[in-house]
Amino acid sequence: MLKRRAGTTAITFIGTMLLLALFSSDGRLLAQSEGEVAAPSGVYSSIHEALANSTSGDTLILKRGVFKENIVIDKSVNLVGEGWPVIDGSNSGNVITVNAPEVTLTGLIIQNSGDKLAGEDAGIEVNAPNVLIEKNRIKDTLFGIYLKQAAHGLIKDNVITGMDLEVQRRGDGIRVWYSSDTVIEGNDVSMSRDVVLWYSERLVVKDNDIHDGRYGLHFMYDDDALVENNRLTNNSVGAFLMYSRRLSMIGNVVGDNRGPSGYGIGLKDLDNAYIKGNLFADNRVGAYVDNSPRESKSTVEFIDNVFVLNDFGVRLMPSVKRNEYTGNSFVDNQEQVQVAGRGTIKENTWATNGIGNYWSDYAGFDSNNDGIGDIEYRSEKLFESLTDKNPNLRVLTFSPVTQAIDFAARSFPFVRPEPKLVDPFPLSNPGEVAGLKLDSDSEGWKVLITSATMLLLAGLMTRLGSVKDGGSGAPAEKSDDSPNDGSPTAESVLILDNISKTFGDVKAVDGLSFSVAPGTATALWGNNGAGKTTALRCILSQMPYEGSVNICGFNTKSDGKKARAKVGLVPQEISFHDDLTVQDTMRLYSRLRRAGRDEGAELLERLSLTIHESKQVRQLSGGLRQRLALAIALLGDPPLLLLDEPTANLDALARQDFLRLLEDLKAEGKAMVFASHRPGEVLRLADTVLHLEHGKLTSTSGPKQFIAELAGLQRMRIEVGLDQVDSAAEALTAQNFSISKNASGVHVSINPNAKAKPIEALIAAGITVDDFELEWSERGELDD
Repeated sequence: MLKRRAGTTAITFIGTMLLLALFSSDGRLLAQSEGEVAAPSGVYSSIHEALANSTSGDTLILKRGVFKENIVIDKSVNLVGEGWPVIDGSNSGNVITVNAPEVTLTGLIIQNSGDKLAGEDAGIEVNAPNVLIEKNRIKDTLFGIYLKQAAHGLIKDNVITGMDLEVQRRGDGIRVWYSSDTVIEGNDVSMSRDVVLWYSERLVVKDNDIHDGRYGLHFMYDDDALVENNRLTNNSVGAFLMYSRRLSMIGNVVGDNRGPSGYGIGLKDLDNAYIKGNLFADNRVGAYVDNSPRESKSTVEFIDNVFVLNDFGVRLMPSVKRNEYTGNSFVDNQEQVQVAGRGTIKENTWATNGIGNYWSDYAGFDSNNDGIGDIEYRSEKLFESLTDKNPNLRVLTFSPVTQAIDFAARSFPFVRPEPKLVDPFPLSNPGEVAGLKLDSDSEGWKVLITSATMLLLAGLMTRLGSVKDGGSGAPAEKSDDSPNDGSPTAESVLILDNISKTFGDVKAVDGLSFSVAPGTATALWGNNGAGKTTALRCILSQMPYEGSVNICGFNTKSDGKKARAKVGLVPQEISFHDDLTVQDTMRLYSRLRRAGRDEGAELLERLSLTIHESKQVRQLSGGLRQRLALAIALLGDPPLLLLDEPTANLDALARQDFLRLLEDLKAEGKAMVFASHRPGEVLRLADTVLHLEHGKLTSTSGPKQFIAELAGLQRMRIEVGLDQVDSAAEALTAQNFSISKNASGVHVSINPNAKAKPIEALIAAGITVDDFELEWSERGELDD
C-alpha cells in the first residue's frame, strides 16, 4: 500500500542516477520506475494520492518517473510535468479522465490506453470546459485527446501518435464533440484515424501538422470555423468539410493525400465557405466539391489557391452551382477541372471583377502586359470529356490515343465537345493578380501562398513524388573558349531540339536547339522579352510547346514526371511560407519531394543554414532566402539546375557568395542553364552563352568572345510611370539612344562615360524618372 511522504523528500544521488537510467534522452520509458508528485500539501508517490489531498487551484508537479495509473481529475488543478514523467494506462480504459473545469495538463508523456473502440478508450478524455492541454506527448493510445461537451478548450503544441493498428481499428488523434470555441493549435498528429470536429461552433484549427492518417480533418456541423496554416499530408483525405456554414480555410499546405478517396479537401453540403491561399499539391484530387453550397443564397469561394500536380485539380459534381474561382493557379494537373459523372457544370463563376485564374495549358497571349490573357480560356479537350463520362478510359492517359483524339477535336469542329468551363479573363502569370489584397478585417491572417510564390512553387512541385536519383557525371574540362556547338552527345543531361512557343501571333521561343553536358553551364542572354524565362518554362513543361526536350534520356512529353525529377529550379522571385521556420520549410519540401529528413539537414548544413534553422523565413535576408531556395532545389540530387536571374535581388556581397556555391556545384558535375542580365555572372559561370532576340537564337559564344562583344558598353534600366513608357522611348530614340522597352520602363545602351545623358534627356522631355539601375559592368563585377 502506498503511503504519504511528509515534507520535502530528497532523492539521493544514487537514486537519481538510477531514475535517469530508466529513460532515453527523449523521455522514452526504458524500465518501470516509481514517480513522485510534489503538491502544496506534501510529496506523494502516486497521482491518485496527490489529487485526494489537493484542492482546486493547486499545482501538482510530477517529477521525472513512471506512474502506472488510470487517473480521474475531479478538481480544478494543474498537472505539470518536469523531465517528462510518464503516465501509463496499462492498456486499459482512459489514461486520464478530466471531469472538472479549469484543469491544465502540460509536460507529460501519456501512453498505453485501452484499445476498445466501443469504449472510446483515450489518452485524455475531457468532460468539462476551459481545459488546457499543452506540450504533452501522447502515444500508443486509441483516441489521443477526446473533448466531450467541453467548450473553450485549448489543445496546443502536443505530439500525438496513435496505435499501430489497421486504419479502421484506430481511434481519432483528436476528437472534439459538442465543444464549441475550442482552439487546436501547433499539434503534430500522426498514425490516427481522423481529427474529428463535430457539432461545435467557432473552432480555430491552426498551425497543426496532421499526417499519415485517414481524414486529416473531419468537420461535421461546425459553423464559423477557421482552418489556418495547417499541413495536411500523406492521408487518405487531407480534410473533409461537411454540413457546416461560414468555414474559412486559409493558407494550408495540403499534399500527397492519395488514399482510397485521395482528396486534398472534400466539400459536402458546405455553405458560404471561403477557401483562400492554400497549396494543393500531388493529391489524387486537389478539391472535391459535392452539393456545396447547399443553400440557394450561399456561395463557395476559391481565391488565390495553387493546384499543382494533382491528378485532378478540382473535381465537381454536375449539380454544383455558385462556386466562384478567382486568382487560383492550376499548374500541370493531369486534368485541371473534372466533372464527376455525366452532366455539365453550369452556374459557376470562373472570374470575378475581371480577374480569372492561371491555367498552365492556356494557349493565349497577353499582348498588352496587363496580366490578363487576350482570349478566354476554354476547357474543351475531347479526351477529358470522354473520360469524365467513361472513367475506364483513363487507362489510356498519356498514350498516343489521347493526342489523336484531341487533335481530331481541334481539326474537325463537329466532334469538338462543349466547353467544360470558360474563364473569360485568364491570368497570364501564375498567381500574379494586381491589386488583389486581403481585406482589412482579415489582418493577421497569414496567407501561405501569396502571388509572388506561384512561379516558384510551379517549378519546385513539378518534382513531387519522384525518387532520389543522382545521374550527374564528372565535370567536363574547359580547355579553350570554344562554346558548345549545340550538338548533343551521349552524356548530355539536357537536349532541346527545335523548341518553339507561340502566344497568338508572337513567337516567344523560335526554333531553339542546344544541349548541356554534365559539369557545364549554359547562359541565356538577351533583353527582357527575349524568351529566356519562356525557354526555361518549356524545359520544365510548364506550358505546351513544339519540338522536344530530353532530360537525362527522358522526353518531357512522354515521361514528364521522370524527366522533371532530374531538375532543380531556383527562380528569380523567392517567396516562401513566411510563418514557417527554415527547418520546417525544409521538412515540408523534403516530405513533398519524398527525400529523407537527413538529406534536408545535410543540405542546410552544406549551405550554412543550420544556424538559422529555428528562424522564421520572414527573418532571413535575401541572400539566405536564395540559399534556402537552392537547398530545396537540390533535394533528390538532380543532375540539372535551372536558374532564372539567380542573383537579381541580392546585394554585391550576397551575390558573390551565392555564385561561389554555384561554382562548387558545377565542379561537382551539375549541369546548369541560367538566364541572366549580369555580364560578370555569365563570365564567372558560363561555358556557353546563347544570345536570344525575340525568342530566336542569334549567336552562340564562349565567355571570352562574349566579353569582347560587351567591351565599352553598359546598359541602364530606367523606370518611368506606366503611362509614360511610350513617351520615354520616343524621347530617347530622338536623341539617338539604342533602347528597348517593357511594361514599366526602358532599357538604354549607354557610353560608360555618359551615364547621366539618358536621364537628362528624359527630364528635358518632362518625363519623371522613378528609378534607374545599371545592369551591366557593375563596379568590380567584371573583375571577379
